[in-house]
Amino acid sequence: MAVFTVSKKLPSMDSYTVADANGAALYSAKHHLGLTKEHWDIADADGSTVATLTHERQHMHATFVITGQGLADAKLTKSNYLPLSETWTLDGGAGQATLKGDLADYQWSLTMPDGILTATFVRKMVSLHRQYTVTVEGDPRVALAMAIALDVDQEEHK
Repeated sequence: MAVFTVSKKLPSMDSYTVADANGAALYSAKHHLGLTKEHWDIADADGSTVATLTHERQHMHATFVITGQGLADAKLTKSNYLPLSETWTLDGGAGQATLKGDLADYQWSLTMPDGILTATFVRKMVSLHRQYTVTVEGDPRVALAMAIALDVDQEEHK
């Protein structure tokens, strides 16, 4: 499994950087504001867009769409929110995956429909700005977009 750190860019506060376990910058996510939708273009180190995360604001529950070349379109929707836990569903090419979060420890686990754990997300509690450690099996683009979505949702609750 690969380990990444997703953190907000300090100057913009709406865009993100993604580094690998050695601290090398691998991806960036640039924020684009909109009235009913906002999105982040996720680019690799060469500046090529590899995925897009779109926050659709017109839904009752937090809803994000993840797209990208070679990715099945996926919709991430918050389906349950309790004071100390939350559940999200990820509907995409592999069926419906479940993201369960423990808000007391700021940890989430992504489980595929077959019950296999494919990614974990942990918010770093001691940092100058919010950072998430993402551990993922396989292509990291969907998991990295999900970490940004979790952060955006947490920011909206403030």
